[in-house]
Amino acid sequence: MGGSAPSDCLSHWPRNLFSRHRSNDHYDHDRENEQSELKGRAKQAAGNLTDDEDLKREGQTERAADKVKDGVDKIKDVLRKDK
Repeated sequence: MGGSAPSDCLSHWPRNLFSRHRSNDHYDHDRENEQSELKGRAKQAAGNLTDDEDLKREGQTERAADKVKDGVDKIKDVLRKDK
């Protein structure tokens, strides 16, 4: 063990062991998207209750944007798995 480089002694460990931050980032994005979707639902419901079309549309727009973000995150996950 005296002459081996640090990378040599870690080469037997699974590669994904050292990339845990990626999975945590994924969960953080999911949590953010869920919170944003709930916010959009609340705005949409408030707009429905108060007959405020602008608030209703704002909630719908936020929910649609969250669906797009979810799709982008899924694509990123697939691309990361291919590496």
